[in-house]
Amino acid sequence: GNLSYEKCKPVRALTDAVDKINSMADIDGVFVTGDLTASALFEEFSRARSILDGLTVPWWPLLGNHDSWPYTKHSDGSFNQTDSPIGDEYFATIFGDILNNSKTSNPKSTSVSKWPGKATLNGDYQTYNSWFHNFV
Repeated sequence: GNLSYEKCKPVRALTDAVDKINSMADIDGVFVTGDLTASALFEEFSRARSILDGLTVPWWPLLGNHDSWPYTKHSDGSFNQTDSPIGDEYFATIFGDILNNSKTSNPKSTSVSKWPGKATLNGDYQTYNSWFHNFV
């Protein structure tokens, strides 16, 4: 879909929230508490990242339930869903450097220990691999 400021209400809301946070004094950091996307599509994660990079304080993204299983909705109302919940892999690709403390514009960021280098079997999904199994 169209992820422009003019055409997408969530993009406008996130952009406005970033602007509001940047205008506030005494903010030490921001935890972005999941549901960064509507349907876990790679382009939604990318757009969220481009907006969140506008924050002038350290920030840390968290994975939400809408960020797990990519799908698209067709004009007839039917859905096209991936065979497995790969949204966490997209999340790791887009935001992994922040959680690994390699974002140079965020020098106050803290590092997450044992960030996975590859997908592992996730007990919650049983037969699916996850990038977030026991990463803390």
